[in-house]
Amino acid sequence: MVPATTRRGIWAGLALSVIAGAAAYFVLRAPPAPPVAEDLADVERTRAAAMQRIAAESAATIQLPRAEAPELASLPPTDAPAPVPPEGYAFPSFHEMTSVPMAADSADDETTAPAPDWLSSGEARQRLVDQAASAGRDWAFGWVRHAEGANHGEVERALEGLGARVIGTAGDLLRVQLPGDSSRLAEIAHLPQVSGVGAIPPASKTPAQLASDAAEQPPSDRVPVFVTLMADDRDGRWRRALQNMGAEVGWFDADTRAYAANIRYGILDALTATDFVVAVEPVGGVEPALHAAAPAMGADAL
Repeated sequence: MVPATTRRGIWAGLALSVIAGAAAYFVLRAPPAPPVAEDLADVERTRAAAMQRIAAESAATIQLPRAEAPELASLPPTDAPAPVPPEGYAFPSFHEMTSVPMAADSADDETTAPAPDWLSSGEARQRLVDQAASAGRDWAFGWVRHAEGANHGEVERALEGLGARVIGTAGDLLRVQLPGDSSRLAEIAHLPQVSGVGAIPPASKTPAQLASDAAEQPPSDRVPVFVTLMADDRDGRWRRALQNMGAEVGWFDADTRAYAANIRYGILDALTATDFVVAVEPVGGVEPALHAAAPAMGADAL
């Protein structure tokens, strides 16, 4: 026979367990809380700091980082004694390494990625002609897709024969300085090594959210962005072009061919309409998400 006090203790423990389990269930199933005002303020502060840094770089009021080449390590003299391993150890030689048969090259089995929709549209080549005329040049930057089975070298030699110059690659697409007349572009499009030629439409050069913000915000409001170029900018030609359009241009990353810039929403369409710009993307901000971490870990149920 279980004493009454013991039974009451058991029931009390069970009740507490049920209450704790129910509390944990509701905490864990609750959706994450929306961002609080402090989080949004942090994002705005980060954005303002980015714009301030870009403005300082544009005015050359801060010292930009400079990469220095590492010093060459000195080689040991030719008469130096051979290294000796510690007692009980030995250096492996190449011939002692286990060799395994090489797997068959699967490059031939890879399927070619489909061409972008804009490259197969009827406006792709005409856009190149219009951009060359708008820039006052007899050429424009554009893209060429090589035909299946053709390599970059074959395409490059064929393009050079028609007055085009390859400046870079992106998968099976080539960044090319192309002639701005429609007859020469038609010749290029009909080369056996080429399966497409054209220019990116302006609407594809920027994320939908940035385009939506530009349509909703006052044209005079500014936003920090990365402007990716078609070619490098060793002589500062494209920096000056961006500045002439009203952009406040800062640091240039040569590896990605991208400038950090502050722009007014009102010039976004003009930027994306140029042939020398590949993309205009907003400088990203980091938003804290710790308000969701504690419920996800069940910490509030402890």
